[in-house]
Amino acid sequence: MKFTLTKKVILVILLIILSFFIYQTNFRYKYGGIGSRHIKYDKLTRMPVKNENINDIKELKFSKEDLERCYEAYKNPYVLHLRKALNGYIKGTNEGIASPQITLESDKLGVDVYGLDSFNKDYYKSKFIIYQINNHPAGGMSILIIFIDKPDKLFGAWVYKVANGDYDLRQFWQVANFTKEVMLKVCKLYKIFLEDEKHSL
Repeated sequence: MKFTLTKKVILVILLIILSFFIYQTNFRYKYGGIGSRHIKYDKLTRMPVKNENINDIKELKFSKEDLERCYEAYKNPYVLHLRKALNGYIKGTNEGIASPQITLESDKLGVDVYGLDSFNKDYYKSKFIIYQINNHPAGGMSILIIFIDKPDKLFGAWVYKVANGDYDLRQFWQVANFTKEVMLKVCKLYKIFLEDEKHSL
């Protein structure tokens, strides 16, 4: 009896893990950004790697249709709220941040550094481009961005839509495995977006 119960528990755990994997696979890149699944496969997989010489990397070329799909992401209400929350933080009002004591506070989890207070405010004064948008496992959207005036880091933000329809910036962090070396390669690949003042936020 105990053995059967143990097998059932293991099966439930495996199903949960499998469901989460399928969820991530289906929704990753769905909402656009320059890492969008809408971009052709070879562009999607051209992720800078450490052993690739930066001199061998060439700027990616995008069709008009690809660019339009990427630009659609800037109309996303979650993305627009991120800009609103960053502006609120800069002004000191923290508008768009329901729990400033959590979202602002400096913290470290593994190699990733969290909290708006962890980074120079000059980052937030810059416009940003969207590197990627994913559904967040806890609801809302996980948005990866690069600030065009200081493109040496990749940042992540969790924006959540609450029951009354408002949006809330709940987390902000630096994606630490995107080192300065990797970011130099990213900037070279996606130069067209980093020079685009019109569509960046």
